[in-house]
Amino acid sequence: MCIFKKKKEKVRVKVCNSWPDLPPEVARIATAKCPATHEAEYYKVSRPTSICDLSHEAPKPHIVDNPKPGWMPRMVVAALRLHYDSPGLTDEQLKSFAEKISLAGVDYIRIMGDWESYFTPGSGVSAFMRTASDRFDLDQENPEWDKALKRLRDIFDPYFIKIYFDLIDNCDSDKGPWAWNVNGFLSIYEQGLVTRYIKFFDRVFAVLGAEAKYGLGNEFQGDNVDWIQNCMLPLAEHIHGKAQKPICFSGDDMTAHHLHGALSPDVSGIFGIRDSCLVRHWCGTPAKILEFLDQGSSVRCYAYSDDGLTMESVASEHGPCTPANVFCQGTIQQRIDVVRAAWDSLRNIDNRMDHIEFLPREISWEGDPNNISEESLKIYDDLAQALWGLSIKREMEV
Repeated sequence: MCIFKKKKEKVRVKVCNSWPDLPPEVARIATAKCPATHEAEYYKVSRPTSICDLSHEAPKPHIVDNPKPGWMPRMVVAALRLHYDSPGLTDEQLKSFAEKISLAGVDYIRIMGDWESYFTPGSGVSAFMRTASDRFDLDQENPEWDKALKRLRDIFDPYFIKIYFDLIDNCDSDKGPWAWNVNGFLSIYEQGLVTRYIKFFDRVFAVLGAEAKYGLGNEFQGDNVDWIQNCMLPLAEHIHGKAQKPICFSGDDMTAHHLHGALSPDVSGIFGIRDSCLVRHWCGTPAKILEFLDQGSSVRCYAYSDDGLTMESVASEHGPCTPANVFCQGTIQQRIDVVRAAWDSLRNIDNRMDHIEFLPREISWEGDPNNISEESLKIYDDLAQALWGLSIKREMEV
């Protein structure tokens, strides 16, 4: 079977018109077995791989990339439990979701490495095997988890969507493997976990490779200076030698600033000044994000996630966004205003704003990711149009 793929340029060619109903995209270049009938301007096509009288297939619809300028922050959708839930989703469901967010201009999906807590029922696939006591055994890896991660990578890759993988999640620490185990560890903040964290990263990296984006963890808390120095710094330096930069993390003000300080040339002999990225959550108003950035460095790298800023159209117990209420509900314009404030504060040096993330709460806790709303998809291009006058949408080409 000869399959002809459309090229970008058009050329004038001698055409074999034995099948006049074929569209221009699969026009036949004349051969000895299929003499020319006329010349025409068509898309350039590949030569037949077999004789002329075989059947042909027209190209399938596919998404065409719309590459972003190097200075533009990358766009992230937080689909935190997607990997955990993915064995219960069909390929068709995952492909449909990938297509939706790709067309919207998204570059990464952010998922959690240890998503297992009171937020979620224990029905997904976990990285480690459970024992009879229902606790995890960190010495017994679950191979089904690795297969699920590879499947997710393979499904999303053709849609120009890469994976942003957070290794550790403070919000899931109570029933997650690093604290709920038979190996003697009771908290993600135990320094003795450093070798296991490094091994876990290597396991993930073996599947996702250098094209993925890696985060140390999500919403770290507490004044854990020794843990940062003796656990997070060795882990981060190990990741630095393999993965793309910057390496990201989020946390409360105290932990985040301490960790950002440790991952710098002043402390680490490996990290450059913008090789690590502090992701700011919980800022539902421009004043709140500026208050945070004013306390930070004037040269370091940051990112923004609207985690905590619920869409106005989604049923929620949170009220409207005000200076006193930043864990709130906001319109698309309010969400753009917050990002604009952050961008205006950071853009004096290129690439100081690494990425922008939106968390669609309508798909955060359960169900089919295709339930993502039009508002959650629309926000990405609306933001790019408002801030930079550029459309970041991708297009479906036939």
